[in-house]
Amino acid sequence: MQQKAFDRFDIQRATIRPTPLFTPLRSPDEMMLRAALDQTLVQRDDQVLVMTAFATPRVISTLNMVYHHVAQGTIDQTDWLLTFCMICNSGMIFSSTVGGQKLTFTERGIYNAMTLLSDNQTGSLWNPLTGDCLYGDLLGKRLTALQSPRQMTVSTALEAYPDTRLMLANLTDEQALEAQEFDMFRRTPQPELPDRWIKTMGVEDTRLPRLDIGLGVWVGGKARYYPFRDLNALGNMVIDTLNGLRLMAYIDPDSGLPEAVYIADHDVIARGDELVVKSVGVIKHGVLLPANGEPQHLERPDQLFVRWYGFAFTFPGCEIYAPPRR
Repeated sequence: MQQKAFDRFDIQRATIRPTPLFTPLRSPDEMMLRAALDQTLVQRDDQVLVMTAFATPRVISTLNMVYHHVAQGTIDQTDWLLTFCMICNSGMIFSSTVGGQKLTFTERGIYNAMTLLSDNQTGSLWNPLTGDCLYGDLLGKRLTALQSPRQMTVSTALEAYPDTRLMLANLTDEQALEAQEFDMFRRTPQPELPDRWIKTMGVEDTRLPRLDIGLGVWVGGKARYYPFRDLNALGNMVIDTLNGLRLMAYIDPDSGLPEAVYIADHDVIARGDELVVKSVGVIKHGVLLPANGEPQHLERPDQLFVRWYGFAFTFPGCEIYAPPRR
């Protein structure tokens, strides 16, 4: 990961609450996603965060994470932490163990107009996207990143991962109303940031509008941002090389959300709503569906569907995708 602005943490800019405003989700119950859909506990077009870092994929409602901000549990003997910031529209999955100690986390405020985390064991402050400890007894420590979650709909998640399990998180009526308001803010193309959030921001990268939304991808120490509007204008798909690796950034035709996959030497073309791999098959939801043979889940670089300011603060000086000149 590149040098980050968060390394120069300025506690004077941070808004830190004495106690958490939102209750984190701990060790949620689970059930098969398909069963939850059959029982109308979820709808086909509900948005979920998909975690494939485990033997059996898990999903959790994006609406629930918009409210809780933090979810934790243990799967396959791995202590995991899922973060989500509804302001910048992104989150990460980490191991919650540092130096052999399992930490528990809550949201504690805002910094650079993004959620700021704190661990309950030491009260240290943490970056929710990089896993870096920014302030406190554990300064200099970093959580091990497991994966960037995929944003999908229930229907696309089931197509890509038929055996996936849903993490259950029931909200009270009052919490659900609050979560819906937050989610409306998250989905608004150009929401108005309150002054109290703007005051937590450092020097911004003004190459793009602050609230531009797009796909941020990083490979090794190199990061690149693909504005959503540019992907759309370029036929919803671009072939690119990042840090020597060939990838495709595209907008999934079913979910309408951007993502990136490695495509090695495959020759891919857009044909209507399909991404066609010549002489092989089609790509759907990040899965290569050959004309003959078993579906193959394509490897994905680390990525975030995120607002520009959030990616630019996390990867200062990152590249912005520019189509090759003809």
